[in-house]
Amino acid sequence: MPLIHEEPADTLSGHRASSPDGNGSTQPMHPDRGTREMAEAMFARHVRLRTFADGVREMDSLAARFPAHERFHLLAMRLRDRSEGRPAALAGWTRLAEQFPHCGEAFVIVVRTVLRMTGRDAARAIIEARFPDGAPAMPDLGMWARAWEEVGEHARVDAALSALLENDSTSVGVGSLHAGLLRRRGDLPAAQAVLERLPHVSTDETPAAQDDAVANQLAVLRRDRKLLARRGLGDTAARNMHQAVLHDCLVSAIARRGTPPAMRGPVGRVIMFNGSLGAGGAERQLVNTAVGLTRAARAGEGIGHYHLDGPVEVACRALDDRPHGDFFLSDLTSAHIPVDCYGQIPADVARSDAAVAGIRDVLHLLPAPVDGATARVATLLRQRRPQVVHLWQDGMVLAAGLGAVLAGVPRIILSVRSAPPPDRPERDRPEYQMLYQTLLSAPGIVLTANSRFAARRYATWLGIDEARVRVIYNGVRPLADTPRGDSAVFMADFDVQVPATRTIGTVMRLDDNKRPLLWLDCAARMLAQRPDLRFIMVGDGPLAKQCHAHARRLGIADRVLFTGRRPDVGFWLRHFDVFVLLSRWEGLPNVLIEAQAAGIPVVTTPAGGAAETLIDGVTGIVLPDAISPDIHAVSAAVLSLLSESVTSVATIARDARRVATERFSLLTMLGKTMEAYVE
Repeated sequence: MPLIHEEPADTLSGHRASSPDGNGSTQPMHPDRGTREMAEAMFARHVRLRTFADGVREMDSLAARFPAHERFHLLAMRLRDRSEGRPAALAGWTRLAEQFPHCGEAFVIVVRTVLRMTGRDAARAIIEARFPDGAPAMPDLGMWARAWEEVGEHARVDAALSALLENDSTSVGVGSLHAGLLRRRGDLPAAQAVLERLPHVSTDETPAAQDDAVANQLAVLRRDRKLLARRGLGDTAARNMHQAVLHDCLVSAIARRGTPPAMRGPVGRVIMFNGSLGAGGAERQLVNTAVGLTRAARAGEGIGHYHLDGPVEVACRALDDRPHGDFFLSDLTSAHIPVDCYGQIPADVARSDAAVAGIRDVLHLLPAPVDGATARVATLLRQRRPQVVHLWQDGMVLAAGLGAVLAGVPRIILSVRSAPPPDRPERDRPEYQMLYQTLLSAPGIVLTANSRFAARRYATWLGIDEARVRVIYNGVRPLADTPRGDSAVFMADFDVQVPATRTIGTVMRLDDNKRPLLWLDCAARMLAQRPDLRFIMVGDGPLAKQCHAHARRLGIADRVLFTGRRPDVGFWLRHFDVFVLLSRWEGLPNVLIEAQAAGIPVVTTPAGGAAETLIDGVTGIVLPDAISPDIHAVSAAVLSLLSESVTSVATIARDARRVATERFSLLTMLGKTMEAYVE
């Protein structure tokens, strides 16, 4: 059942329906076939060439000519999504879902995005507001079901669809929808049972085309169950297909890989994997590690007790499928570090590679994104033959872990950067726990974390000894404090607007996790007690517009400078007297270390490893709660640091620099990384 509805057919006269324009002439309400085909070709061209912003302008112009034609608006939003990124495009998807209430793709994307950004409660509220009476009739039933699937409400969907089928057993559309959802979850027997209960004799109500679609759907299910049976996976696996197939492929690949030989002599080629090179903390650490190791290797210098001979390379899924996905690319290219995008390897080439010969028939049964990445990753690694593969973050462990084992890589590093997936339910997947446990059962596969908090949480979740998780703290160098671009002018204007007083600042992504709106609430509270304060917020994100509006509502807009995303964070840090971060969850926040390296005391929630970045009561203050920080507690902590004497401020700055340079040095991080590669 399609989620996107076709526009009305041509009128009996053979022309599209028209409406008068402002001059009394008529404008076509719906495009003819040639215009529709031209639009589809234009969309495909911009996707192929990655010219998303140009495509948005062209498609918006076309949509403006045919405002009632849903498809053109949808194509424009798909391009805008690629050009601006999903969080920034959320407002556009929301408008599209409101303008075309039957546009299932737009509505489901809104639910999915809100789920990732704000959580399940907010996503549920959107669905309930759209469908206050529960499951709707066809054709909106598919939209309703897919939306609830996004938030994990499988029981609700199954109950509603089963009830509809009981009341009308001839409802082929409902049965096909239900079977499709069950298969997507990986429950093949249940999906097959739903289809087999449907009538397959063509009637006026169930045209032959629908019968053919159901027959094809059923044939695919039966074929896939036979594939599972041939691999020795019975009905138990068929009810949990994705996880069962991934586990079976991992076990067989680990057995073929065997026990790698002990590492002797200098380390050879290293390939680091991440989804992109966007402006994130993990990406920054990947780049710091790659550049640091490369420079030492080229200089012939030892790194700790070890040497690196082979080149360091970086591989990403893609760099241009999201805004600023290549943020750190220039850092790597200037260090002459090769960067590959494995997503560009053609699927047919990857699937024919010898590395996946043993699992080629079941690649399509693996969970996303493992199904699309495994053959490509294995192909790349079989060609390059690295001695070490370093996978950064949970998503890349899921996408590339199996491919690295299939390629027989001797040393595989699983590098986690935050709390484990179950602590972040909007990002959790049922395969994660089995994936980590199975990978860690193999020799030569090592788990590292960038904080003791993360090491402890992953060990508890996986049921392993915490000592098996190596802690490698982020390596951070003091940032240059010279301005870039228009930063100096921007700051000078703010100095004129709000003459130099005491400045409270932050550097963060403006999203729900970082809680910038709460940060502004705290700023208003502090201003009520200290009218001489001013505030600087460095960063951008999906809540940027809301932050500006919230500052106006609070009456503090003239005391807050929103700089947007800036490459010269060190320049802005030098203007802060206190740095404040109010995150819900964190890995090991680089910005807290960088602020202390600049001699600035910090105030932070105890999210993740944040408390490990400072000495509480000496170089800053750790708040008591990361779940619901108290505005009064935040204000009191900041104001207490501002009230310190000149001598105490100098002592705090000295201690902060010492903590940052001793505990979080690049040399220490590189040495610990090499230990993980070898020992």
